[in-house]
Amino acid sequence: HASDKAANVKVRWPDKELVAHIPAWLEQDPEFFHHMIEKIGLSWEYIALRDIEEGEEVFMDYGPEWEAAWAEHVRTWQPMEGSENYKHHTDWDEDFFRTREELITNPYPDNLLTMCHSSYTTNDDDEYTFTPVLHNTTYRYYCDVVDRHADDDGDHTYDVMLRIDESDESGEEEWVYVKDYQPDSVFLYSKVFTNDWHLPNAFRHIMKIPDDVLPDAWQNGPDTFQFPSDGVVDEDDDAEEEEE
Repeated sequence: HASDKAANVKVRWPDKELVAHIPAWLEQDPEFFHHMIEKIGLSWEYIALRDIEEGEEVFMDYGPEWEAAWAEHVRTWQPMEGSENYKHHTDWDEDFFRTREELITNPYPDNLLTMCHSSYTTNDDDEYTFTPVLHNTTYRYYCDVVDRHADDDGDHTYDVMLRIDESDESGEEEWVYVKDYQPDSVFLYSKVFTNDWHLPNAFRHIMKIPDDVLPDAWQNGPDTFQFPSDGVVDEDDDAEEEEE
């Protein structure tokens, strides 16, 4: 955000039809969109208000209400309890993963946990052992490091308890003990809802459409159509009203 003359871009509607923009929709009233099935038909384009240098940050004016709300947020903001121990997983610089036993006396910050690829096979002793991941995926499973092994070069492998199934109706979870996990298949992640944007004291405020961008057909709405409180129009009710 940058106010008034400090902004270097603004939004406007494209003046031609594009894959994700149908100019004729701008002439329709809100009732038209309430019954719309298509998901994409309007898009903004961002235009420069002046020359923007390479590497220069792009700023847009979010309006005086937004700016006032941000100033109030900055004035009153207080850190969350326990925030002094917060560490985002991308900032963690330890070159090994801690074991369950180590975590008793030297725990990770409350917002961090370990997760693993699920990739293992059974060896000749009927033990589960890690097998290299053939198709990399972003899907991870909860795991706890039970033991850590270092070779002569200082590289580590891990024995882990891997959760392979979430709790069922009985509340039981299924975990397996897997040996020799490679370090590139064990990960340290931030727990769900612990990132900055999930915190209760994060800044949140609507960014309104500029007055000069709002189409005339949208400004007062239709005279006869009322949006129901639940957002659902009962077509049978509409039909009964027409018959009457």
